[in-house]
Amino acid sequence: MSQILSSYNIVDVLTAFDVEKILGYQRPGNQLSQDPKKPTLLPSNGYDEVYMITTDRNVIAGQAGSNLSMRVEVNDVVRWRTISLTDVADYKCFIHTFKILGTTTPDDPPLSTPKFEHTHPSEPDPAPGWPNNGVKERPGSDFYWHATAQRPGTATYTFVVAVYQHRGELVGYFQWDPSITIRY
Repeated sequence: MSQILSSYNIVDVLTAFDVEKILGYQRPGNQLSQDPKKPTLLPSNGYDEVYMITTDRNVIAGQAGSNLSMRVEVNDVVRWRTISLTDVADYKCFIHTFKILGTTTPDDPPLSTPKFEHTHPSEPDPAPGWPNNGVKERPGSDFYWHATAQRPGTATYTFVVAVYQHRGELVGYFQWDPSITIRY
């Protein structure tokens, strides 16, 4: 039986934030911005608070750092997911805004315009008495930003990240401007 192969790959990038460290920079009366149009800037552009991770086969340089050089092909889809290092217990992070700041060729950026996607797949959940009792299916939530690689190049983007406490209360917004390099 013949197999049809896809002409593109999906390259997932997990972006982890050390929210407790980010909040530790804030002083009383000077908390994270409550306005996504005027987010708090991270010191050193997230050097010690932001960790971008992808598969080894896609990494050129910058694995687990705040800037990531990736190897992707034209038409590959890059997806960015977020997580707080204290995810479920304390904070949740979502990329609120994702826009281009500059590219090596301004009229022909290496990535298409990023778009937000939110799906609701079912997922396994360990049943009480795990591992002896197996897992049960439960509704899930998957959210990410995605863009298509259009050509090689480097782009600097701005991410505005929303931070929420575990009960859904907004903590605030911060900004981080990573550079992303696309090579073949």
